[in-house]
Amino acid sequence: MNTQMRHQEIMNILYKRKTVNVNSLTKRLNVSEVTIRKDLSTLEAHGKVIRTHGGASLAEDIRKHQPVNLRFLENIEIKRKIASQARKLINENDI
Repeated sequence: MNTQMRHQEIMNILYKRKTVNVNSLTKRLNVSEVTIRKDLSTLEAHGKVIRTHGGASLAEDIRKHQPVNLRFLENIEIKRKIASQARKLINENDI
């Protein structure tokens, strides 16, 4: 199994389980722990995973747990456009 295939398999596992550990990946992919650690570091550098002690978790799950005041600032222009369009659908005295 080449590096790209391993990375894809690691991501497939993460999409299903949300977290992985080095030991289980080593056994499942039949490679060394050093190889898995390098793979996880590469995936972390690309923003796909967050390294944890002994494994990794899916990076997008971390964002879901950010405070509302931080998420509020994301995509602000898109949110304003949506609000502007929604405002056009509301008439006076609508409930």
